[in-house]
Amino acid sequence: MCREHLIAKQIIDEKIKSQRPFSYKEINGLILEKGGILRISTGITIGNYLTQLEDFGIIKFNPKKSRFTVNMK
Repeated sequence: MCREHLIAKQIIDEKIKSQRPFSYKEINGLILEKGGILRISTGITIGNYLTQLEDFGIIKFNPKKSRFTVNMK
């Protein structure tokens, strides 16, 4: 995994560990600010990764608030 992909994954993982809600826009901003790119790996975008985490029940998207919440405790 290249450095830029690793930055993106680490930021999302840190948000999940913090257990605080976050938005897609926040994640994108943090990733770009830290020098990452909006992909976890070749062919997997940030949106794809968040969808996978939602499918696994790790996070849940609240469309009214446009924020993800963490389901893990």
